[in-house]
Amino acid sequence: MTIIDRLFMQIISNVFRFFRKNLFFVTGILFMAGCVNGLPPYNVVIRNAGNIGFDNSYVMFNDYTLSAGWVSPGYGKTNINPEIPIPEKAIVVWERKNGASFKKEVELKKNLPPFSEGKEYNIIFQINDDENVTLKVVPCANEGPCPELYK
Repeated sequence: MTIIDRLFMQIISNVFRFFRKNLFFVTGILFMAGCVNGLPPYNVVIRNAGNIGFDNSYVMFNDYTLSAGWVSPGYGKTNINPEIPIPEKAIVVWERKNGASFKKEVELKKNLPPFSEGKEYNIIFQINDDENVTLKVVPCANEGPCPELYK
């Protein structure tokens, strides 16, 4: 065993010893770090609420983009918990088969209900056949995307 191997083994041993002695402390710090960001757990969803499919669809805000691509009627695409602050506005973009493209700005933050602690929410951008975007916020009863999402 070379001196580098012994040094590496000593470092690994000291790290394990530290975590074993301070398990409660380290767990508390990791838990608090996850809660301190102050962000409610939410998912971003693009949903096709109409009878006509659309393509090249995405939702943008801040430095975040949910690119959904093609979305069939009655379906949606979800990005689970992007962990970024919810902005004032979002931009929703999509294109129809005939080549017509649409871009809508949606007031986001002022239209959101207060989030309850311990609940996860889906922020749903519904694109309708009349080329309008409807914003829905659905609390999840269980983990993951809400079962109400595709109704």
